[in-house]
Amino acid sequence: MVRNFLQSLEKDSDLAGTVKHSVFLRPRDAKYGSLERLLPKPLYSGLAGLDVTRLYSHQTDAVEAVRNGQNVVVVTPTASGKTLSYFLPIMEALLSDPDGSALLLFPLKALEQDQRQKIAQWQELLDPAFKLTAEVFDGDTPRAARARIKRNPPHLLITNPDMLHQGILAFHQGWEEFLKRLRWIVIDELHAYRGVFGSHILQVFRRLSRLLSYHGSNPQFLCLSATIANPLELAETLTGKPFTLIGESGAPHGGRHLVFVDPKASMTSAVAKLFVKSLDAGLRTIAFTKARVTTEVIHRVIMETRPDLAPRISSYRAGFLPEERRDIEKKMSSGELLGVISTSALELGIDIGGLDVCILAGYPGSIMSLWQRAGRVGRRGDESAVLLVAGYDALDQYFLANPDQLLERAFETALINRANEDILRAHLPAAAAEIPLMTSDPFIRVSDHEKVIADLEREGALLKSASGQHWFAGSRRPHAQVNLRNIGGTFDVYCATNRKPMGEISGGAVFRECHEGAVYLHRGEQFLVEELDLDKKRVRVKPVNATYYTMVRSDKQTEIIDDREQRTVQSLRVHVGKVKVTETYHSYERRRIYSQELLSVEP
Repeated sequence: MVRNFLQSLEKDSDLAGTVKHSVFLRPRDAKYGSLERLLPKPLYSGLAGLDVTRLYSHQTDAVEAVRNGQNVVVVTPTASGKTLSYFLPIMEALLSDPDGSALLLFPLKALEQDQRQKIAQWQELLDPAFKLTAEVFDGDTPRAARARIKRNPPHLLITNPDMLHQGILAFHQGWEEFLKRLRWIVIDELHAYRGVFGSHILQVFRRLSRLLSYHGSNPQFLCLSATIANPLELAETLTGKPFTLIGESGAPHGGRHLVFVDPKASMTSAVAKLFVKSLDAGLRTIAFTKARVTTEVIHRVIMETRPDLAPRISSYRAGFLPEERRDIEKKMSSGELLGVISTSALELGIDIGGLDVCILAGYPGSIMSLWQRAGRVGRRGDESAVLLVAGYDALDQYFLANPDQLLERAFETALINRANEDILRAHLPAAAAEIPLMTSDPFIRVSDHEKVIADLEREGALLKSASGQHWFAGSRRPHAQVNLRNIGGTFDVYCATNRKPMGEISGGAVFRECHEGAVYLHRGEQFLVEELDLDKKRVRVKPVNATYYTMVRSDKQTEIIDDREQRTVQSLRVHVGKVKVTETYHSYERRRIYSQELLSVEP
């Protein structure tokens, strides 16, 4: 079916001649492993219930390493069965000693729910005599349920770094029982913890290490990651622990066609056309975009040109209500939805069933993201296709002209900044609120941060003891002032006609997408922004039927604050320092939905 679909592109007047390069990546057979000691019988029964008859080599390697007390990082492609790499050894230990507990950390709420469903399957398959307990503890968990979970912690606590920071570390005394019997910490999607977000998580894990030591706990770390250049370094930097790397996957995969497309018209129009054509060929399809607006524009175009497909497709992005996200994920997994148009929100390992075709609206910005998205298709071992539709971006055009460069390029290094003073400044008061900072603190070396601590003292964020040996937080809950992901927090979006909430948008994106006069797109529907309330952090919208969408115009100014280090790399002079970037939004464009033709520029 996939080959027929690709061949049909040359017969379509809009797509003929647009395929500039195509390569077939050959399928790979499975490589199985064996265990030195058999798993308990209930686990084999559970595996049989999931139609798993043999374990891949990376799964058995992980089980043996965890049995030997090692911290493990498993680096294999999407859909290679990484979950069993940590679940089996944890369950083996819990079956013999049910007093232990595990903290399962996921970077997205959708991943938490996906994991909860998989654990629910195991709960049904295991011997009823063993009462495996598991709970999701995050911002969507009702307040009464949070209190119940805290009073009676489960074997498996599923959460995210934000809730670890705000809801567990900040109230660690109430989690004493759980922390004392904590034996494992699972960090899923390790590669997501990079950049500013990863630098925040480094500080969260330092604080976690302090509290684990305080409560007398020393758990194993089990990390799962997509392919990056430095998984071992990243895991050890984030946690401060030594790790064993398991990097050779034993999972099979089907053959994959990688197709480079140079569209005749706009990129979004070509993606919409390919998406529809793929669905008409009976292929379940996912399209990835680089922006929320692009996601919604493509969804809108398809709904208007092919209304018969409207019930069978959806957009997916950050900012949806929790119930919307779960409904889309459920329908994709069950097959009720045939296709989805998504931002990077579905790039990570959420199980949305077997897909056949992945369409990329432009190069996603990194080799790591490219193969993460490509790994979404072909999970059943069948042939699949990945179509990279080039935009006007210079990098898109470069890879279109030099496809071998894309295929041969190495995976990127995941970087975090251990010395970022702004991030450290945010976390030190939170650490002091949990346990007072000490001059002899083994986890946060006060002598290395004298300047930052002195600044926090002057601001009243830290209070120095009379002895000069301890620092206390200047406020009761400084954690609330630390956002691990967004600058400016989040804004609620609600509809003026029924007063119902529609979702949320980050403070960084609200000025681009929700300025007054903007057309806000939500699951293919259009809404006109009537008011952006900066004080209440709310966006009021109303339904509208427009033939255009809006894009903000801005100017950026970069000011060099300091120049700390210089060196020559090949023919370039590279500088390390601090810069201040100011972006000013001054007007917005109205563009026609189908052709992206510029209609007007509004102040």
